[in-house]
Amino acid sequence: MKVILEIVWAIVGLATGFLRNAPDYESGLDTQLLMGAVVQIDSTDRYWHHVTAFEPAYKGWINDLQLVKMDDRQLADYLVAPKYICTAGIANVYSKPSESSQRICDLVMGDILRKTANRSGKWVQVLLPSGQEGWVRATEVQDMEKWASSRTWTPESIISLAYKFLGSTYMWGGTSFKGVDCSGLTRNVYFMHGILLPRDANQQVRAGFEVSLDMEDWQPGDLVFFGTPQTEDTPLKAGHVALYIGGGRIIHSSQLVRVSSLVEGEPDFYERKPIAVRRVLGHVGENNGISDIRTNSWYFIQ
Repeated sequence: MKVILEIVWAIVGLATGFLRNAPDYESGLDTQLLMGAVVQIDSTDRYWHHVTAFEPAYKGWINDLQLVKMDDRQLADYLVAPKYICTAGIANVYSKPSESSQRICDLVMGDILRKTANRSGKWVQVLLPSGQEGWVRATEVQDMEKWASSRTWTPESIISLAYKFLGSTYMWGGTSFKGVDCSGLTRNVYFMHGILLPRDANQQVRAGFEVSLDMEDWQPGDLVFFGTPQTEDTPLKAGHVALYIGGGRIIHSSQLVRVSSLVEGEPDFYERKPIAVRRVLGHVGENNGISDIRTNSWYFIQ
């Protein structure tokens, strides 16, 4: 039986929280939320919770054990606490500063954990959303404030990070190295540069700066969209998005993360025709759906 609750906050407590469209494991995956994401619990059905996520904005059903519930005070304390962000593709949290100790859980790039002052050699101590203490290699995390302030927004860094996903499995709703869909790839690559994009391709196509469909006007790092073009009778609808890397080539998650050519006749030619191109770099914070993570209160108290 579905029960309506008073407002209850929660934090995603695992490396990736799976947000589904119904309270059932056989239900489709809508998106993944990374560790540290804040949600509001709207209702519950057995051990499933329907939640509203705020960044990225999303609604769906998530399993009870993937969340850490908090009241207003606990949430406030969590938001102001110093944090680490995981910068390794995949990492692990251990019970002690040693890989021979008990593994507590895994991490993926973009996960957020509370920071402690404790270090031991090449290890730093972290607090999971549950409050459990653990240890991570210092090279796999960064102080989140220093990380955000040191982001370099260049086409080269955007493409370099995207290439690290090459060969990753396509997974509908995926946003991490465990599996990623097309817009999950573009969002994660920009997120790790401190830039917040909307979650889905059909949302991303309505953000950023519009660029013509003439490839001569494109720059590396631009978002290239595929789907239904706008006509007098039909609205623009993007069903796929890729990152332009230059030379008529894109990197995208299509069956797996791979590089394809948009130049007809090349062996890896991608036959779908672009319907729109949007530029992110140089247009962050222009009230266009793209923002700097440092201005978002779910990550940094304003």
